[in-house]
Amino acid sequence: MKEKKITIYDIASKLNISTSTVSRILNNSTLYSKEKRDIVFKTAEDMGYIKRPIKKQSRRAILNIKLFLPVARYSYIHLFYDVAELIMGIQDGFGEVKVNIITKINDGDISVFQNKKLGDIDGSIFAFGIPGKKLTSVLKERGIPYLLLNRTVPEEKYIANDSKAGINTLVGEL
Repeated sequence: MKEKKITIYDIASKLNISTSTVSRILNNSTLYSKEKRDIVFKTAEDMGYIKRPIKKQSRRAILNIKLFLPVARYSYIHLFYDVAELIMGIQDGFGEVKVNIITKINDGDISVFQNKKLGDIDGSIFAFGIPGKKLTSVLKERGIPYLLLNRTVPEEKYIANDSKAGINTLVGEL
């Protein structure tokens, strides 16, 4: 006889809480206290809950990417990148997979990941900047992969590209 798979409904029923709460917690929401999250994760583990992978058709998959842009304090920043070109490049890089790019200024604010949609962020890209220690910690704790563009940090995943045209333009401006 086939063994019944444990669902979020079973966990919610055992803990006498809503299935929405269980779902959000299992998808890494930070709306709930650490104690509440620990209880849900422990109960799920004790009951033998196995998170079911969501099957997506490759042509219809949508990834949510958080794109962190630098604070533009200096007028010469536009010489090195064009935001529209950057976004088009990211979209092209994903091929047929649809990408929802959510932009944010890289100002050290970690509250961006403290909402019920936290589990919806599939990855982060830091363009022309590096995440602060707190943000790096949150990304690693939540298992959200991230990539640095045009910042060389050996212990992190990065892509660096020298822009000869940008340098030439800067020299011309000076």
